[in-house]
Amino acid sequence: MNYPCLAKFPNLRSGRVSLLKESPDTASLRSSSMLVNFGSHACIRRADSEPYPIVKLAHPDAQSMALMRYEYEMLNRLARLHLPIPAFSNEPILEHGKLRGYRMEELFKLTHDEMSLRSDDVKQAVKKFHDAGYSHGDLSLSNIMKDGQGSIVVIDVSCSGPIGKEIPSWVPSWAYERATFHTESDIKRLGNIFP
Repeated sequence: MNYPCLAKFPNLRSGRVSLLKESPDTASLRSSSMLVNFGSHACIRRADSEPYPIVKLAHPDAQSMALMRYEYEMLNRLARLHLPIPAFSNEPILEHGKLRGYRMEELFKLTHDEMSLRSDDVKQAVKKFHDAGYSHGDLSLSNIMKDGQGSIVVIDVSCSGPIGKEIPSWVPSWAYERATFHTESDIKRLGNIFP
């Protein structure tokens, strides 16, 4: 991972850089874990804690925090339906009384060759979402993984929702072409993954 050197950051006359205000628990978690990956709304860290060594933490802005709260709520709904999602802790990570993240099982990327060999398994996992009345909304190669037993798991459910329901304003507009959750975008993205 390459991070910008703030010492060489250009002088901004109308802006200022300030320290991130985290709770002592979150700061401790961050310092005792290793960065694995990051995206525009969250980072993934590895902590030595079983059975949930992977930590997903929202960035501290309002949109990222809203997406994380929604994702955790969606994980709970989808878990009750026994859908192929990661196993996760039922104790979310809170900061100043607000949900900041959660812990989950370790997952593994599928190689390009493995992805094509497992296309039927991936399509079946997505079909389970649809049959249960949910769309995923953000299907991509990076959001399809496998667990320790080799079962296909679909991750990052922050764009998921019940088919036919209105999409919340914080779900990115690129996820769906209409104002309600639907399966067509999932089917279209599956076609891009498995042409």
